[in-house]
Amino acid sequence: MRPRPTPTVMWLEGVALVVALAATVVLAGDANWDLALLGTLLAVAVVGDLTAVDTANDRVKLSSSFLAIVVATVFGGVAPGVIVALSSILVGWVRARYAFHFLLINLTVYAWFPLVSGAAFHAAIDGSGVVQTDPAFYLLVFGLFSVALALDFTMVAAYVCYLERSRFAAQVRRALMPLLPSELASAVLALGIAFAYVEVGVKAVALFGLVLVIF
Repeated sequence: MRPRPTPTVMWLEGVALVVALAATVVLAGDANWDLALLGTLLAVAVVGDLTAVDTANDRVKLSSSFLAIVVATVFGGVAPGVIVALSSILVGWVRARYAFHFLLINLTVYAWFPLVSGAAFHAAIDGSGVVQTDPAFYLLVFGLFSVALALDFTMVAAYVCYLERSRFAAQVRRALMPLLPSELASAVLALGIAFAYVEVGVKAVALFGLVLVIF
């Protein structure tokens, strides 16, 4: 029998999800609602999850959705980032139909990590006065990617440790370390997409998205 969370834990996850959604609504007024960009990134995230690649760890898949979430958070803001994130999870669940408690924790995690990392990123942008043409802007984008990845992994790994009664260090060795090279490549791609969007616009993002999905 597969381990399952207690009803109390699932209730707490539901509360955390509702709080994240409420915070997202509050911050929606500060977002840049570029519908062409948002639609493009939604398509990249959705197609990326539908074509996700299995890894040696059966709990981990590789897709372009995380990259789309980061770019949406950078140029759209917190609310667009959360929308892309939750959409990718729901589409992935429709395809895989895994257990509801995993869907709940995934929705909770994917609501919180763009919320927290995005709020920190835009606070840093506003506080430093950095603009998109400054080299420091891309350092902040890399920082956003790193923080988002750390939050995503930490929350998911903690949940798996709770279910399996395993050690966090074991999850780092088994799930994170093998993926670090590909995640570093994704971070570099995020910088490339950010630069292309600043210089060319949404058409460059669409082209990058097509290349990513094919790759």
